[in-house]
Amino acid sequence: MRVSTLQYFQGNIGNLNALQSQQVTLQKQISSGVAVEKPSDDPARLFEGIQAQRGMDRAEQFNRNILFARTQLEQFDTALAQSTDILVDVKSRLLAATGSLVNDSDRKTYAVELQGLRDALLGVANKQDLSGRFLFAGNSESVQPINANFEYAAQRPTGNEPAGLTVQVGEGVYVNLGLTARDAFVLQDADPASTPPTGEVNVFSLLNEAIDSLNNGASADEIRGYSAGLNAVFDQVQNSRAGLGVRLASLDANEALNRSDKTNFAQLKSSAVDTDMAKAISEMVQGQNQVQAFQLSYSNIAKLSLFNFIA
Repeated sequence: MRVSTLQYFQGNIGNLNALQSQQVTLQKQISSGVAVEKPSDDPARLFEGIQAQRGMDRAEQFNRNILFARTQLEQFDTALAQSTDILVDVKSRLLAATGSLVNDSDRKTYAVELQGLRDALLGVANKQDLSGRFLFAGNSESVQPINANFEYAAQRPTGNEPAGLTVQVGEGVYVNLGLTARDAFVLQDADPASTPPTGEVNVFSLLNEAIDSLNNGASADEIRGYSAGLNAVFDQVQNSRAGLGVRLASLDANEALNRSDKTNFAQLKSSAVDTDMAKAISEMVQGQNQVQAFQLSYSNIAKLSLFNFIA
């Protein structure tokens, strides 16, 4: 088959254009660092990159949730630490009030001090966060947890209903951010159906009884009885702090996992859509050599004429 000069030139120009277009693409990939930007580049690799980016975004969102959750739980821990300090002071006052040299006037002085400690503890139980929500109110954030009668007034969770917000901090991992004043300070719920009906037993009812007893000349044994009840509250507060510690440890562990996941997804994304610099530069250098060789060869062939062979 004869190939005309025009066909030859057109074919070679097409090959040269293809090489130059490939060079432009490689230059763009090297400068941007991205090899796959749209489906037409490579649909499978682009899909892998999108999935990897979603994984990165998910891990980042989990860690934002952890930051929020840690702030909330640390507020509880700070409040319970304050409660612990107050209860230690309460126990020391009650212990002092059982001394053999303590008289009724001294006990009344201790009663006044206990009133101050009770009010301080009430302030902790009814503490509000920066948004004005009651920290220890569980799902009733607008309701003051301990009312004027020193009873737990917020809504009590029913069944397995969690008290407070629950956030996701990892794949399939959720942490509850609730802790109610009932969890920390109430020893026994009121039972109006019992005979006789019983009232709620909490740290405030115990303190009120202790204060009344001190004002009314209670014996050392009576005062020691209130100390035993307040010891139970103290233990309950410590158990609540331990529970917070478990949740905070879970946040730390999942934060580390999320960072690891984000790194892995970033590597997957890079492998899927980013430019392999070594390969791209090698191909670009090779292409430049091909273009130069092609241009030189084409130039030499284009100069040829039948008249060059006529003697």
